Amino acid sequence: LIADEVARLDVVQGDIPTLATRLASIRTWAYAANRADWLADPAHWAERTREIEQRLSDTLHKRLAERFVDRRATRFKKGSSNPLGPRDFAIDAGGIVSVLDEPVGQLSGFRFIANADARQLDRRKLLAEAEVRLPAELARRAQELIADPHHAFSLNLQEGRQPSIRWKNDEVAKLSRGRDLLQPLVEVDASVSRLEPRLRDFVRERLIKFVQAHIDQQLKPLIRLSEAAFSAASPPALRAFLAPLAEAGGVLRRSEIQSMLTALPAEQRHQANKLGLTIGTLGVFHFALLKPGPTRLRVALLAVRAQQVMPPLPMPGLGLLDRPSGELARAAVPAGFFSFGDQMLRFDLLERIVRGVHNQKSGAQPFSLDAQLATSLGIGAGTLARIMRAIGFTLIRRDEADMWRWRGLHAGSGTHRPSSAKTEKTRG
Repeated sequence: LIADEVARLDVVQGDIPTLATRLASIRTWAYAANRADWLADPAHWAERTREIEQRLSDTLHKRLAERFVDRRATRFKKGSSNPLGPRDFAIDAGGIVSVLDEPVGQLSGFRFIANADARQLDRRKLLAEAEVRLPAELARRAQELIADPHHAFSLNLQEGRQPSIRWKNDEVAKLSRGRDLLQPLVEVDASVSRLEPRLRDFVRERLIKFVQAHIDQQLKPLIRLSEAAFSAASPPALRAFLAPLAEAGGVLRRSEIQSMLTALPAEQRHQANKLGLTIGTLGVFHFALLKPGPTRLRVALLAVRAQQVMPPLPMPGLGLLDRPSGELARAAVPAGFFSFGDQMLRFDLLERIVRGVHNQKSGAQPFSLDAQLATSLGIGAGTLARIMRAIGFTLIRRDEADMWRWRGLHAGSGTHRPSSAKTEKTRG
């Protein structure tokens, strides 16, 4: 029985339906041949049915390809009465672009990437047909982008790359240097230039609105600071103090603006405090701008203004860096870290230590330092000693115990001499 049936199926002539039927039948006999308890010589019939299945499969594939080529040639034939229609052009959920069911490339956002083999002679017409229909799809996507809410967009602040804007995970624009830190330029991707000018402008305006809304949400304190720094209503001395702080992203070493701070009248210093600024012993900053989200965005905007790529940043929430080097050490400074030898400490944690130390001292009398707070933060003895010297203390020894004495600091040192144990501080 099996010999007759297999012989009947071992024929590669016929149309596509006939070949498909034979292929299905031989696969049934191939299954039977692989059951050792069904046939007398299962190994022989397994090999024989496998060979026939392979020949039928190859022939069917060839006939299908020939039919597709014939169909495609007919549809593209000059003067054809049956030209390509909308159903012959398709884009699937993954962005794969197909013409007559054959993939010719991928559409990512507004960028079309042709398949490597799509420019071969027998596929050029398919690719040309796709590119003729793409403008309509790009226009549709542009309208969708313009209408989408803010949560459809995101900023890509990946280390080592120029900060960019993503729409539904596709990059559509990059940020570049603008007129000031808080208003970067939005450069739409070259692929967006395929849109007609009016639609292209609407896309750019929508992306600008997203960027500004994101900045407004994350950097409210810096916006208030910047407005006060460049407002004609602010006194000149206050503007001179706030301007470099705003340009630095709201976080700056005190030594860099000490002369402006010294010239600031008490009333205007109070105005600075009302903006939420902490005028610390070694740094001037707004507490909210040291949080992970605002810090990352501040550093990104500083990189854009400097026409640099996004630098590496400390892990979110990390307040102490051990032996940072290279790009990380440099980026940690605008992020709000102060260097003490082989460790860097974030400004707000540094001020906690400063307040704790001043609470322990009594005038200029020597005292033994309780380093419990510093130790709990992971600060080493060498780093703590450097901090103590930086904030105005001298190490002395009495009865073999380390003792510290307050020596005070003058304005030229870049720090101030506290009048009490409290650091000037207002948290916004």
